[in-house]
Amino acid sequence: MINEIFNLVEKYAGEVITNNPDVPDAKKNLAIETTTDAVKDSIKGYLNPTNIAALASMLSGSKSSSQSNSITETLKNAVVGALSNKAGLSSTVSSGIAASLIPMLISVVTKKMNDPNDNVFDVQSLVNAFTHNDGGQGGGLLGALGGLFHK
Repeated sequence: MINEIFNLVEKYAGEVITNNPDVPDAKKNLAIETTTDAVKDSIKGYLNPTNIAALASMLSGSKSSSQSNSITETLKNAVVGALSNKAGLSSTVSSGIAASLIPMLISVVTKKMNDPNDNVFDVQSLVNAFTHNDGGQGGGLLGALGGLFHK
């Protein structure tokens, strides 16, 4: 499931940035890569048992506004900082990208997690990944992540 979430991040970051006229063509690929990496790194920061309840609650559509706002703000700030520092975009453009992308991603993942026909995205899989309870399949979260954060 973690890989699928990261694939969605890359897809939607590409759409938001490619369709943004304020991002120079020469910087679009760097901006997509930078945004994707920033979201991945931020999510990676939440990959611990302490934060699993807040993340699962947010992605399952439960209303825990303070926790959801904290996660959302962390993701937005990571994107803004990365785009400003690594891609050289203005804070205004970077903020606009983050403001468009992060709620869209959360909405898409939440919708998928609440879709009974989508067996890839479910709260139990998320909890299993975070708690390393993988039903004997080996690896837990670390196995699921295997090398995603190494280039």
